[in-house]
Amino acid sequence: MRAVLQQIAVIAFVGASGTGKSTHAIRIARQNQIEYIIDDGLLIHGSRIIAGTSAKKAPSRLESVRQALFADETRAAVMRRALMAHRPATLMVLGTSDGMLSKISQNLWLNPPAMLIRIEDVSTEEEMRQAKEVRLSQGKHAIPVPSMEIKHEFSGTFADPFARLLRRRDRGHTMPDMDRTVVRPTFSGLGSYSMSDEAMRMMIEMILTQVAGVSGLMSFVVRSEVYGAVLDLDLALQYGSNAPRVIQEVQERVSSQVESFT
Repeated sequence: MRAVLQQIAVIAFVGASGTGKSTHAIRIARQNQIEYIIDDGLLIHGSRIIAGTSAKKAPSRLESVRQALFADETRAAVMRRALMAHRPATLMVLGTSDGMLSKISQNLWLNPPAMLIRIEDVSTEEEMRQAKEVRLSQGKHAIPVPSMEIKHEFSGTFADPFARLLRRRDRGHTMPDMDRTVVRPTFSGLGSYSMSDEAMRMMIEMILTQVAGVSGLMSFVVRSEVYGAVLDLDLALQYGSNAPRVIQEVQERVSSQVESFT
């Protein structure tokens, strides 16, 4: 495995925290035809997360750094297996310093970077100043994937979630466009998110229309537990329907789609 991983050409992108690395990584990757990026513990291909867990999900800044460095052998092994499975010819790795990039390369059994790009080479002082101001005042971070990709495993707050489509000037370019999502990490003290019971009820009613045999939702109660939300549903079933089958399908659809939507 080590020999295969060391065949990957590594492009390093270095910039201090809050200078807009993730945003500029999209453009630089496209310009250099790099389809795979490692950023804050995630392996990203195009606009999809292939492997890893966002370091911005970590409960503390210290743990966030450990995850971004792949200091934990289990996380490092998962990422190495993902790289083995996809075998990118070129990989862009983002980091805040040369030392951080060296640690990531060591932990993932990658060669030292073949090219080093610094944020100062691709961003003006004013752009970096504005990025830092947003980071400090609003606690916002950018992840170069759409919000629908990151939301399933991200416990922080989505700040202005959007998909920013970068139009290709060269229509013959084969690399897919990349999106980005702006989030507040779990360890940020700014902001929170919630869903009202009425909004949850409307979502459940929409899901129930997909299940044959259900005629309506009679009552609905949601309880918040430490391990997640518990939904108590009273259903009206159509006469003659197979109740055990209908209830099982309701459980499966509600569980999967509520998790997907939220």
